[in-house]
Amino acid sequence: MLEREESFSFLHRIVTAKSTERVVIAAGHLEHECDASPVVYGHLVDLTDIRKDAVATEVDTAVADFADHRAVIERAKGVLVQLHSVDADTAFALMRAFSMDAAVKVRETAEKLVAAAAKDLTPAKRRAPSAHVVLEQLQVDGGSIWGSHPPTT
Repeated sequence: MLEREESFSFLHRIVTAKSTERVVIAAGHLEHECDASPVVYGHLVDLTDIRKDAVATEVDTAVADFADHRAVIERAKGVLVQLHSVDADTAFALMRAFSMDAAVKVRETAEKLVAAAAKDLTPAKRRAPSAHVVLEQLQVDGGSIWGSHPPTT
């Protein structure tokens, strides 16, 4: 700063006399005062609490987003468990395999399956085709396994 006579700023971690860690930003500039040595003016701002709040907000948002996505996946697994008499791990494996084959996110497949089940547009257990066919039809029909109406028995 003295050589180039430029402003400065830096982010730094410090440890206080009480052994607590703080995150601070220092910023300053150089001024020349009448025939005196140059003087550095600046501020040291403690960002610790602001940074913690920002990180907490980001983490809370990420956790809520994960919980929302996980919930729809769990419901879709339940639909497949009921339709095909498989366990939850197998149901998830079926959705994951289909999603990989179709290049579609598992969450999107799950959302379509849950929406179709909520509208009673999934096949009856005894009439259900293979899980892959069920999931494939969801992609083709945009949310309905049987088009606009399920087949009658």
